Amino acid sequence: ISVIDLVTTKGNGDQVIVLGRIGGRAEPFAKNRAMFQLIDDSLESCIDLGDDRCPTPQDYCCTPPETIEESSVTVQVLGTNDKPLPMGLEGLDGLESLSTLIISGSVSKSDDGSTMITAERIMVAKPAPRPGSGGSDHDHDHDHDHG
Repeated sequence: ISVIDLVTTKGNGDQVIVLGRIGGRAEPFAKNRAMFQLIDDSLESCIDLGDDRCPTPQDYCCTPPETIEESSVTVQVLGTNDKPLPMGLEGLDGLESLSTLIISGSVSKSDDGSTMITAERIMVAKPAPRPGSGGSDHDHDHDHDHG
């Protein structure tokens, strides 16, 4: 499902498989915790709109803040103590700002209405676009994760 569908239709404990992109703020990754922000794949960052000059396209600065809020969730990876792993995930196994991911996990909603996914599996569906690539990446290998 999309991130927007998840936010609007899913509740505590629901198991989901969601497609989205890492982004929605200038620094979508937590520094010392295994957490990041995931935004709906239908929204366009500056780089998708062809503006290579934006230094932080992952913040979706061309999108109204309320739309970002309604279209994004926090993803966490828990350790054995049921707390986020004490490490940042940026750069690990292709996890970069604007990477498109498929995540399976469970949903939790806080009292303030924010939505979180506890990830059980994360797969990079599409690597982050590179500035100047015009949205077509022909310089990477198409290897698929079958494990």
